[in-house]
Amino acid sequence: MSKEILHQNLSSAHEEIASKKNLMRQAKMRQKYHFMAEQGWINDPNGLIYFRGRYHFFYQYNPYDSYWGAMHWGACSQR
Repeated sequence: MSKEILHQNLSSAHEEIASKKNLMRQAKMRQKYHFMAEQGWINDPNGLIYFRGRYHFFYQYNPYDSYWGAMHWGACSQR
């Protein structure tokens, strides 16, 4: 995959997440204490670690829909 296509795919994924962020925050069935992506579907959560004062979480996810598909890697960290 070329860098240009990679950047286009990442840009498209970020746009999809941003476009549904408010909708997802208001979702009646959205869990409050569970690992969930801002939008889409998480698969294979792994790398739950505590390192240098921060918690880190790595996962595969599809930002476009609620099932397996165009998988991306995601990561988040919190103090």
